[in-house]
Amino acid sequence: MPTSFQIPPIDAWTASSLMQKAIRRGEVEYAEAAALAFHRMRGNSIWRRLTLISFEDIGPADPSLCTLVTELSINISARRQIGSDQETIIFLVRKMCAAAKNREADYLICAAKQAPFNEPIRSLMAGRSLSERIAIAIDPDAPLLNRAVAAWMASGINGGGPVVLSRGDMSGLMQNFTRASNTHAFINAVVYACAKTSEPIVLMAPLLALASGERSEVASIIEEPLPPSLMCAGLPSWTFDKHTRLGKSAIRQLLVQDQPFRDCIADFVPEYRSLETAAMAAFYADAISVKRRAAWSLSSELYALGLRTDMTKIGVPENGVEPIVSAMNCALEHLNDIRQRLRITATCRFTWHAEELETGQCPS
Repeated sequence: MPTSFQIPPIDAWTASSLMQKAIRRGEVEYAEAAALAFHRMRGNSIWRRLTLISFEDIGPADPSLCTLVTELSINISARRQIGSDQETIIFLVRKMCAAAKNREADYLICAAKQAPFNEPIRSLMAGRSLSERIAIAIDPDAPLLNRAVAAWMASGINGGGPVVLSRGDMSGLMQNFTRASNTHAFINAVVYACAKTSEPIVLMAPLLALASGERSEVASIIEEPLPPSLMCAGLPSWTFDKHTRLGKSAIRQLLVQDQPFRDCIADFVPEYRSLETAAMAAFYADAISVKRRAAWSLSSELYALGLRTDMTKIGVPENGVEPIVSAMNCALEHLNDIRQRLRITATCRFTWHAEELETGQCPS
């Protein structure tokens, strides 16, 4: 079962990025190699990482797989029935690569927690009791975004960023989710996954599953075209997003070298916001791409909600979101060229340094 596919030496941040992006795209060999590299560097942190990816990128598209990932992540005895930790990692990664993807939990929790335009709903829910929040979370007649804010605030789970929730009723919320959806095993997995990750994105998966069930919808599987990419000294260019050092450097150089892209951003945001804006636009250009997407009637609306949230929360005006994202899509091949050049340069420097250490001489 262990993979023989090799990737160049990478740091933990790059391994984490490559693993998640490869799972999204169904690139099994890259995902396996990156997951094993991450495990070698970060040990048991792999189990939290896989659990979070399952809810962030698969979620309502395959609740049974989220349940399995969570179970194996918390249960050593269950892992031993498969084999070693490495064998279990490969087993899960292969299943996650093959699964249909749905990233709407991410869009929904970001809007619930961070969207500037959603502040009135957050203020409204902050004035409600925990029991009222739970009732709204499972109310099929309430708007989905209201339900998301209510579920988050009822849970008491802050996630990353400042602590804004001082209390919650996770048990009561999950009991009501179970009664409303009749998915006991999945809800149990959600409880354990929330405890393991401390991230409220996990809560959005059962909410989305409940909402689609209320509409009696069956998701359709869409084969998505993937954006262009280049090989960068043994790794695909989409590895290097805003969460990696090389990815950030590439965005900086793009802003210097690509005047049409730089001018487009300057039309909408001040210079001190240009790097963050460009990095977020690049993230949407190729980092979140999935090969097989599970879609339902609200999918387009939720994608638009996520994009609008991520751009406006960093200061982009709403009328600038579409032009900036379009300009980034046009500049993607240029960005990939920069990523490739930076990666080759970094690899050469690493090789030269290794030779210096081995021979005591600077290579010619």
